[in-house]
Amino acid sequence: LLYRTTDNNCCIYTTCKSQNVQTLALECNCFSDAWNNRQELYISAVRFGYKVWLLCGNHGYPYHMNTYQGKEIHSSKVPFSTRVISNMVDIIQENCSTTRLTFYFDNFFNNYDLLVMLSELKMRAIGTIRPYRSNGAGAVMLPDKQLMEQKRGAFDFRSDRNVYIAKWHDNSIVRIASNFMTHSPLRNTQ
Repeated sequence: LLYRTTDNNCCIYTTCKSQNVQTLALECNCFSDAWNNRQELYISAVRFGYKVWLLCGNHGYPYHMNTYQGKEIHSSKVPFSTRVISNMVDIIQENCSTTRLTFYFDNFFNNYDLLVMLSELKMRAIGTIRPYRSNGAGAVMLPDKQLMEQKRGAFDFRSDRNVYIAKWHDNSIVRIASNFMTHSPLRNTQ
């Protein structure tokens, strides 16, 4: 009851007028309490604890929250991360008057099909991406080993005019995917 009330209050105050909307994955560390509450999520970096997905604006105010409650019995073939983001997008579409939204998320959520889906909804998205979620772009890009042999800052990219995927040599290989940004204009940072 407390959870639903808090989530409903978040949705009531969703005003998001020309604001960027961020999806943040927040995880609590494992702890044991009197009731021994534990949840496991094997694909997550932190396997134990409560997983709460928050949809927050650029000021940090949460618009929607969703608690992971374990594996769904009748889950569809859509990947778990895409279902989480789709639920968040549905809430925003119901409660937000603007259509200029930008989502930022990490590699737990990001994948090629999700970026295509958000692009079709006219929503911008960007985030780091795992190599096996890039819909084959990694096969035609420069291999990681060759990229690591080049000087720091070297990069390679691919685009199908809908989704842009790039990787570059930093301390390790960093991959990023977006449905609205590219590497142009290229600038040096300090």
